[in-house]
Amino acid sequence: MSRVSGVTGRRQGRALRFVAWAVVVLAAVSMIWEVPEAGWGAVGLLWATPPGRLLWLMFRWGQERDWGFVVAGAGLLVVIAVGVVLGSR
Repeated sequence: MSRVSGVTGRRQGRALRFVAWAVVVLAAVSMIWEVPEAGWGAVGLLWATPPGRLLWLMFRWGQERDWGFVVAGAGLLVVIAVGVVLGSR
């Protein structure tokens, strides 16, 4: 009999909504008041959200001892890192 995961995403949903609003505010500040740092912050936050979400899921899967998903998540992070390195050349 397979067990059901206890990962519900209650905290993650609130965090993702907060990040979405932070990106909107930073982008608006960048456009309205012409603050380029806010624009870069919006882009950086937008770029960092998916790997951060994956890290959080890997942490939760580790708590549940679901090592297959932890390894798959680590593999995906390696693919992302390789893409960043190759894309920055």
